[in-house]
Amino acid sequence: SFLEIGMSNSIGFAALEAGISLHLHLGISETRAYIQSLHDKLEDGLLSIGYKSVRQKDKSSRSSILSMLPPKGLSTRDVAGEFAKKKIAISTPDGHLRFAPSWPTSTKEVEYVVDAARSF
Repeated sequence: SFLEIGMSNSIGFAALEAGISLHLHLGISETRAYIQSLHDKLEDGLLSIGYKSVRQKDKSSRSSILSMLPPKGLSTRDVAGEFAKKKIAISTPDGHLRFAPSWPTSTKEVEYVVDAARSF
């Protein structure tokens, strides 16, 4: 009896509806398959230069995030800093390099990330 309702987040609800509608239009399965293909390409490229993958081996249990560990001799912090210099946004939870490409990400962008990693 002493609380009043605040303003509803109408703009947030509209944005959420737009995002959900787009994903439903593209297809959830198709979007998941595309993101996993980006992860496959990124994982293969980084493995080839000494990174270690901590990706789930069971394909049905994989998420939309790819976590990697840097090559021996390089720290997660230093590698993340080098990626940032190349305008590549990643996060570093628990000492892992966390990549999260989504449906708008192109394969050219994945190639750019691998090329950037080769440069340092």
